[in-house]
Amino acid sequence: MKTITKISLTLLIATMLAGLARPVLALTNTNTQAPKTTTQTIDQRLLERIDQVKMEASEHEVLFNKQINGDAFCASSKRCVIDGVVADDALMAAMTIEIRGQINGDVRAVAKELVIESGAKIQGNVSIFASKLTIKKGAIIGKDAMLSGGIVRIEGQIGRDAMVVSEETYIDGQIGRDAHIKSAKHTRVADSAKISGSLSNASLTKDIAQSAVAGEFKHEDIKNSDLKRRNWLSGNLIWSLSIGALLVVVMIVRPQRFYQFSREQFKLINIFYIGIGYAMVIGLPIIALLLTTTVVGISVAILAMIIWALMLILAIPMAIYYLTNNTLAVFDKQNESLVLVGVVVYALINAVPVLAVVINLALIGLGAGLFVKFLVSGFGRKRNRQSTAKA
Repeated sequence: MKTITKISLTLLIATMLAGLARPVLALTNTNTQAPKTTTQTIDQRLLERIDQVKMEASEHEVLFNKQINGDAFCASSKRCVIDGVVADDALMAAMTIEIRGQINGDVRAVAKELVIESGAKIQGNVSIFASKLTIKKGAIIGKDAMLSGGIVRIEGQIGRDAMVVSEETYIDGQIGRDAHIKSAKHTRVADSAKISGSLSNASLTKDIAQSAVAGEFKHEDIKNSDLKRRNWLSGNLIWSLSIGALLVVVMIVRPQRFYQFSREQFKLINIFYIGIGYAMVIGLPIIALLLTTTVVGISVAILAMIIWALMLILAIPMAIYYLTNNTLAVFDKQNESLVLVGVVVYALINAVPVLAVVINLALIGLGAGLFVKFLVSGFGRKRNRQSTAKA
């Protein structure tokens, strides 16, 4: 599982670091009332927002430290911090995420490290993947928590059920109802912890104070075959979450012309795009290698390999966006956030090993072809504008 986790995080972090032409983006989607916006620049960019849609780009950390009367969306190559009040849901993808304030809705997040600080309050449900996840003492999650990653520490309070899939799980806080834990290695429940319902645990080793469990306690020793199967399912979940995070970034930064192109009702499934995509996936590194044989071509070769890496990273999320948005166009649906449903469909198909190989190969080809078409159309529009200006 460690290998799969590292691969997934590498893809996510590489895309964030590449910046996708914008190193950091924050979007808050709220009521369209009179705008009241304050933006300050100190050691880091403060994204403060009341009563309007706001999009900011910055090479610094992203901090929400005022009331947001709607949803909060954050994608950052460094750190996202919520230190104010979010009236609805929060969706975040970053290297590091810190939640210090209050979120009245649900939280969905992907990060290398995520901390819910003491005094933080989340009234809704929580769905989080992080290589290192800590819910500190004094932090409150009002409803259910679905937590996945490497090391998960629960020192605060979860109001209802908790489901944890990790390598190592440590509980020294309170869970209001049942807890379901699957640890690839070790599970520990301290004497000072309190689980008001039942505890179901599956792990290689355990250190569980049964006095901390008010209800029924069940433990299952993970066998090697079970571990491999669960690692496959967990790996698929982690991979799908990473693809979902990349898809959120694509949705945030995508130009209007790509949105319009993706709604050309089923002109999309075209072998031509897949063929062009694979030609670029295979051919671009060869061309770059040939260019390195000349002094002049080295810089061009480096640029070609950067484009090739971005194309591979973005291929699957671009293909999912394209296919799902096109399907929505068929049913005359305009809500772009429904594109995220495509990730769920992708995860279900990807859970079947034989289908996973086929679907990923097809999506990489399609996504790479779309990436090429997007670049070519961009250059074409630029040349047309220059021709018009000269005329």
